[in-house]
Amino acid sequence: MVGFNKWQSFCSLKGETISLAIVSSVAGSFTSINQAVVSISDVNSMVDQNVAGISQRATAMEELARLAEEQQRKLLEFRV
Repeated sequence: MVGFNKWQSFCSLKGETISLAIVSSVAGSFTSINQAVVSISDVNSMVDQNVAGISQRATAMEELARLAEEQQRKLLEFRV
């Protein structure tokens, strides 16, 4: 019976070791997933900033076009 008890203790210890390995692996997976989420959030923020910059440039270009047309009209007035 002593041999069986040793075997039970060994199996119990082995099971705990395997359980700890699984928990450690799952924790590592959560850490990796969290890092991926942070990276995606950073990329999303950069895209939002780029979109805002593009929108500002488009507005500035429209204003420049309007000013150029206005200047052209004023120049034509002086020619007449």
